[in-house]
Amino acid sequence: PPFSPKPTQPNPTDNRLHTPIHFPAHTIVPHNQPRRMVGRHTSSSPTSPAPPPPASPAASAPRRKKKRQKTAKTVDPSAHPASAEEHELAALVFGPPHPTPPGPALTTSPTTAASSPNNNNASDGPDDSPNNNNPDDSSPHPTPPASASAWIDDADQPDQPHQTAAALVSLPPTSRSRKLRESESEAALPAHEYERRLRRQYERMHPGATAWAAAAAHTNQPTAGPRTTASTTPSPLPPSRLEVTRLRDANAADPADAVLRSVEFHPSSPLLLTASLDRTLRLFRVDGASNPKLQGVHFEDMPISRAAFAGSTHVVCSGRRPFFYVYDMQAAAAERVGPVAGVTDRSLETFALSRDGRTMATLGSGGVVNLLNLRTRSLAGSLRMSGTARSLCFSADGERLMAAGGDGAVLTWDLRTRRVLGRAVDEGSSGATALAASPDGAHYATGGEAGVVNLYEDPYGPGGAAGPAPARSFMNLTTTVDTLAFSADGSVLACASRMKKDALRLVHVPTRTVFSNWPTSRSPLQFVHSCAFSPGGAYFAVGNARGRALLYRLHHYDAA
Repeated sequence: PPFSPKPTQPNPTDNRLHTPIHFPAHTIVPHNQPRRMVGRHTSSSPTSPAPPPPASPAASAPRRKKKRQKTAKTVDPSAHPASAEEHELAALVFGPPHPTPPGPALTTSPTTAASSPNNNNASDGPDDSPNNNNPDDSSPHPTPPASASAWIDDADQPDQPHQTAAALVSLPPTSRSRKLRESESEAALPAHEYERRLRRQYERMHPGATAWAAAAAHTNQPTAGPRTTASTTPSPLPPSRLEVTRLRDANAADPADAVLRSVEFHPSSPLLLTASLDRTLRLFRVDGASNPKLQGVHFEDMPISRAAFAGSTHVVCSGRRPFFYVYDMQAAAAERVGPVAGVTDRSLETFALSRDGRTMATLGSGGVVNLLNLRTRSLAGSLRMSGTARSLCFSADGERLMAAGGDGAVLTWDLRTRRVLGRAVDEGSSGATALAASPDGAHYATGGEAGVVNLYEDPYGPGGAAGPAPARSFMNLTTTVDTLAFSADGSVLACASRMKKDALRLVHVPTRTVFSNWPTSRSPLQFVHSCAFSPGGAYFAVGNARGRALLYRLHHYDAA
């Protein structure tokens, strides 16, 4: 007889099944039958085993339900990449978007508050500060003092009687190990002696690098966490040698497809902008490790020749066009400005911004310097110099404007009265091509077509009157100087030329000397078109013709 499955027994717990289900014989194919038997009526042999009954629909229903549960996913709308980047950029530039919700006030013990005046060791968990030495603490495991070591190896202690030969460190016959030897017969050293000689060798190679640790030891400060010193005044930058380490490129997340004409750090946030001839403005968060990209803006009708931060919320971008763009980072919107009434120039690619971001000075034809009010987007006034104007910069206080011409003359105006304060001639220069003023107002520098960089003492700065001769002339570059940049404290001056490969030098301003140890012949600078120092001085960015923003760490500075 044809195969007939057994009737399905109703499940007393399942209300959906009330009657047995019977299947026709010609529609049932046992799972152990070959594929060629599909659709044929066969008689079961007495010797062949009976096929197992098929699974009932009720039994397979829960399994299908499990599959649906496995494939179901929960989408969090707050994890959208674009939204997260916008929130991160807003938090970096403008601070937290919402105030702290009301709740119970946080209490801090007097000892912890006194030992951490800056309150930089915030934590979401329990207080694990090493300075929490409250004698009234009832914790069963009190926190040890900051000066106590967390772990001590008895084998490394020189005064322990059980120290044996197992604590010896061998000195192989290599050039690195020979520097630690005091005699050729030394083949091994005790662990503590090996550590002492390593420290001594490091101090020989890096003089002054551990001064912060000695200062922290005198003030009983913990050595963990950010470096702090006993005095708030930073130590002076040592001359002739600069400790530099290359980090991940600042724009490694999105390199440019053309020359990087501008790189600049935000005045108060860890942001870096890059602008190139590929018509794109990019913003990155600089941390020295990943340097993620936060925003990017593409301008269809303008290759960017210059970009700079205007205050803390806007970016100004210009090119060889009679107009420019103002990008609002908070609203993520770009506004096209121009042509401005009263400005007849066809190109606004060279400009300078005051430190407060209110005034924009552009170079015009015939030695004209236009002053634009960025708040009203209108022309505020014009200044004129003899000959042609080729470069300009604002003073540190924003009250003076300096401009250098093709005849080598440098003029200084008082922006409050629009009158010329003085005129100087750049010594030995047939035409000034670059101009920069130090943030401390003590110096300014000029660069010429022959590669000569002259460093002057600002006669209108805090140092008082100075002679017409430069304080020092640097002839390390042999091609036209087109990039000059001072560090935030005025101790370092960067000079670069895009006409020659690896043409970049750093000057120690207090001693008027050039750092000889960097850049080296293996520094991959390529053709340098722009450079900038971070506000704290710890980072130095270099934009080259390959569209890369090289990032370097200056170890003398602690703040970024």
